[in-house]
Amino acid sequence: MIDQLSPFTRRLLALTILGLLMLGALNLLLLPVSGLIRSSLDDLADIRFERARLESIEARPDPVAGDAVPQDLYMHAASAKAAAAQLSSLITQTAQTAGVTVEQITEVLPDPATPRLVAAHLRVTGAEPSMMRFLNAVEGGKPLVRFVQWKLSAPQEPAGSMQLDAHAAAAWAPGH
Repeated sequence: MIDQLSPFTRRLLALTILGLLMLGALNLLLLPVSGLIRSSLDDLADIRFERARLESIEARPDPVAGDAVPQDLYMHAASAKAAAAQLSSLITQTAQTAGVTVEQITEVLPDPATPRLVAAHLRVTGAEPSMMRFLNAVEGGKPLVRFVQWKLSAPQEPAGSMQLDAHAAAAWAPGH
């Protein structure tokens, strides 16, 4: 069949097939390379964006110092030991007012890393409404007391009661 074509047509056909083979080979090489180039350009754009974001953050002015913590949020005591005793007393009084029972309370003196923070480990039991009043009164009152760690559970007996095992903390300042 090819023998019937003229020499010019055969050369043209050979050049066309060669051109198609070269385009196919080029396509096989360019597709993976273009994918890598596209991925690299996307990574570069992400890095440029992140750098611009960090530069804009760095260019921001330093934050203005906030107001000091109000004095009525601190426990005022002569020493850390007195502040820990004051925290225990506050928790005990709040428990009595709310109608819950303090089964155990242990004062914890400040850690050297946080010298102005006194704490107490406590176990309190009572009915659910009383327990909720107690929790709200302790964390919502003054001085500022927070339950840093806590576990609230429902013991088997008596029915309807709750037990709170907690670690309460408060900031203290020297004073009277």
